[in-house]
Amino acid sequence: MPPEPIHILLVEDNRGDARLIREHLEIDRGELGWSLDHVATYADALERLRGDKPDVVLLDLSLPDAHGLDACLQLLHDVVDCPPLIVLTGQTDRDIAARAVAAGAQDFLVKDKVDHDVLVRSVRYAIERHRANVALVRMLEREQQMVGQLQELDRLKNHFVAMASHELRTPLASIAGFATTLRERWHEIPDGDRHAYVGIIDDQGRRLSRLVDDLLVLSRIESGAIDAHPEPVELERAIRLVLTELDMHAPQVTVDVPAFTCVLADRDHLDQMLVNYVSNAVKYGAAPISVECRVTGDFIDVLVRDSGTGVPEDVAPILFEEFARGKLHAEERIQGTGLGLSIVRGLARAQGGDAWYEPNLPHGATFALRLPCSISA
Repeated sequence: MPPEPIHILLVEDNRGDARLIREHLEIDRGELGWSLDHVATYADALERLRGDKPDVVLLDLSLPDAHGLDACLQLLHDVVDCPPLIVLTGQTDRDIAARAVAAGAQDFLVKDKVDHDVLVRSVRYAIERHRANVALVRMLEREQQMVGQLQELDRLKNHFVAMASHELRTPLASIAGFATTLRERWHEIPDGDRHAYVGIIDDQGRRLSRLVDDLLVLSRIESGAIDAHPEPVELERAIRLVLTELDMHAPQVTVDVPAFTCVLADRDHLDQMLVNYVSNAVKYGAAPISVECRVTGDFIDVLVRDSGTGVPEDVAPILFEEFARGKLHAEERIQGTGLGLSIVRGLARAQGGDAWYEPNLPHGATFALRLPCSISA
């Protein structure tokens, strides 16, 4: 299949020079298939370039409405994605032509030195150099984008490591402090205090274990290595099992989910997500607490509602980010790793769903979990 003809826009007000350019192109036409569009003013050229762009522009630097280097600079500025530009000049304007090339033109031709070979070679090279420049610019843009992404990942990594280190140090410091006290002052400490200190060490050890487990799960989620095995799960039964596991029964938590409503989810992951949502509602919200569902297209939304004060304004925008915990929770010393909601969202998205927060008007919070629905369990 023969190559597409090269479309050339010639911007030249001198009819004799324009005819000479056309004659040069006519020689051995098969060597450089072409179509020529000729205009005599800068304004006409600009109008043509607003439509289908040519493959190359031959621009005279002495036009009635644009002259010299300004004609080249103006065209490069006014035309978005300007085609490769070859400037045409006289013998006395070589310096201007060289400056035009430095400003962005691909080549310059001295009119009375142009012949068929010179013109064809200049057109071909201009197109090739322009394509190479465009490819290089796009490659640099992609590299800059990748650098930006890597810098953001590095920032997030540093933030995550700093926050994780802080959260790990807290229980470790408590364990180390009470263990040292018991070792060095065992005989001075009353029996009741010894048991209390051992209980604190045990509690902090469990807290540390939960934090490490959450960090490992979150790491697998972020690396895309989470191992999910979705299967049909009867939602009401799964919720009831979670309430039994948490020792939370009616009337504290009510379940309003039609029987035999099924979602497509990994059973263990669904259990982990529901445990997180319900336990958060109990810790941070207030009764009555309910677990409901609604059908949204091919998905089922599980809604855990409470009637507490809702999510603090300083936390709502970052609620599902790692270590996002409100000032109120810190002041009241409510234990938690700050990773639970980010894990819920990660697990939900790994199974084709999502997780989010919405207010429970007139007061309270609603935490939503969206999962694909299944026909039967």
